Amino acid sequence: MDANARRVTRRCDADAVAHGVTADPDAAKRNRRTTKKVSASGFHSVSDEELSALFLFKERIGNGNWGQVYLARPLESDGGIGTDSAHRSGRGGRGRCVNALWSEMKVIRRLRHEPHPSIIHFEAFLLSPSCAAIVMPLHRGPMPLPLSVGKALRYFRQLASAVAYLHENNITHNDIKPANIVMSYSDVPVLVDFGFAQIHKASDPEPFISSATWGTPEYMDPLRVMGHKHDERMSDVWSLGVTMYEVLVGRTPFEITTEELFETHEQLDEYLRRSRSGKWYGEYHICDSESSDATLS
Repeated sequence: MDANARRVTRRCDADAVAHGVTADPDAAKRNRRTTKKVSASGFHSVSDEELSALFLFKERIGNGNWGQVYLARPLESDGGIGTDSAHRSGRGGRGRCVNALWSEMKVIRRLRHEPHPSIIHFEAFLLSPSCAAIVMPLHRGPMPLPLSVGKALRYFRQLASAVAYLHENNITHNDIKPANIVMSYSDVPVLVDFGFAQIHKASDPEPFISSATWGTPEYMDPLRVMGHKHDERMSDVWSLGVTMYEVLVGRTPFEITTEELFETHEQLDEYLRRSRSGKWYGEYHICDSESSDATLS
């Protein structure tokens, strides 16, 4: 496994929404027709037997912040969809995961009537005695990196538009990173995994201001890492900037090599020190030609 492959694996392990791949680009159209009766109201309480009659859960394709991501096939079509699901239980962790999944659903459902092409679309929320699941479109795969300047700039404009759209709707994502971006079949980057997202009240005395520290450390701005008061919109902008640097270079601006790990307290302290230093670390090379772009595997 080469350095970039190890890097993608490290980014996607515990807290990234993973993505399935289907060979048929027309599957999304069939999915919308097939799930129309399921997603008409957006929320459905069903029995486990009814859930089994609606979807075949084919394979686990990744993990979200609060659940597992499955490739599911509506039994009335040959297409595929993605579901972010969690088992229901009265015991501690699982119950919290279902509550968190419900909160994530409320964020992306808020945007369903005026969807943005670079924000994951909400299809339905399914609740059965043993499972809770958000139904979402299945996209082509993760955004490849590194990319040439021309292609990266196009993606950056689309993602910046998506982040601005979230903020205009009083939403912050709070975990923007390459592992949370997938590519559509129309070659459009799509922001996914809203497990840390927040809906803010514009009427609050200090909307968007918090001391929250959740997120992925390598993409968090220093104020957020330290638990200081910060504007979550600015934190999103920081994370988007770090993400786009990585899309161009293959690593974040505060890593010396792609082999570095930031897992222990000492390693994270060093990363925080670098991120506050006002300079970039390590050598970098930016691709000028799209012929050298990374591709979806």
